[in-house]
Amino acid sequence: MTNKFILIVLDNSLDIEKDILKTLWNGIDVLVQQSKSYDLGYFKVQKVILQSDKPYSQLNQPLHSYFYSQKVDFYFHEYGHFNTFRKLAVFDMDSCIIKNECIDEMAAIVGVSDKVSDITSRAMAGELDFNQALKERLMLLKDMPIGELENVWKKIELSDGAHYLISTLKKWGYKTALVSGGFSFFAYRVASRLGMDYAVSNELEFNQSSGGEKRLTGSVVGERIVNADVKRSVSQALVQLNNGISQMDTIAMGDGSNDIKMIQYVHMGVAIHGKPILRQSTPFQINFNPMAALVCYLPEFWQQLDDNSNNTSTTIDKDSLFNPSLHKIESQSQLVSNYTTFQQSNIFPTFFSC
Repeated sequence: MTNKFILIVLDNSLDIEKDILKTLWNGIDVLVQQSKSYDLGYFKVQKVILQSDKPYSQLNQPLHSYFYSQKVDFYFHEYGHFNTFRKLAVFDMDSCIIKNECIDEMAAIVGVSDKVSDITSRAMAGELDFNQALKERLMLLKDMPIGELENVWKKIELSDGAHYLISTLKKWGYKTALVSGGFSFFAYRVASRLGMDYAVSNELEFNQSSGGEKRLTGSVVGERIVNADVKRSVSQALVQLNNGISQMDTIAMGDGSNDIKMIQYVHMGVAIHGKPILRQSTPFQINFNPMAALVCYLPEFWQQLDDNSNNTSTTIDKDSLFNPSLHKIESQSQLVSNYTTFQQSNIFPTFFSC
């Protein structure tokens, strides 16, 4: 049986025939059906259509170490996987949609950076239980005044390409969701400025003293923490709550161990500048480019390129990838209200219990 594959390489200087066919796939019968280079402005891309009677797993196995050593991002899969027009995209927040780790920024203000950063790094690498790690870090932040959280908010920056990616997916008709193991204090603000349809995160608990400024209690509201199991459950819930969307219609993107189960549930789970434990969990990765490189892995982009075939020299310019300041984008208050309603709804907890 002959299988059809597609290889998309975000570097048009590599010699695919020499480096891949004659070296990595030496002795394997692979036919190049079509090969073309594209100057897409910021991205220089090679798109190669291949045929082989060998399975995907055998062809894919040697690619990752080679491209990683070349500091080149790529997509490779069966053509049917590539040619799936999806409808739902779910994103992590810290070190994914935004550059920051919010809890580390909070720790810097309180003066416990070293302790909190160490716990964060070990938790994201999968060395610590996420729930316990979050509880330990929050206790180190106990009594932090709410006014200092506003100072943290001022430091939050979008990751390169985040605004372009979300706006492009929305233009293509995707539902978008921010599902974060961080805090709704920041997640709702980020998601509403990007126009995302859903946002789910942990709610910080404040003391209710009658006088003075509210302060963190060192806990979150409720018993459930948005950990890896909950992220997967939320992704499943969003599929079930949106008519016409199936698991095959889903994309997710994250960077750490807390994203593994969500990444593995969806049809296309992407590690963005991911920790090694996450990169080992998915063949779809962006390691060296802005997160907007994801559009080059999606069929909508290539369909759009074909529709505008008379003008393909510059499709994605550099300025569009390096975002406007998050703080210059207006928040959509109705979306914030929607996020709160969804997370507090009777429907949501049935998926939120893990």
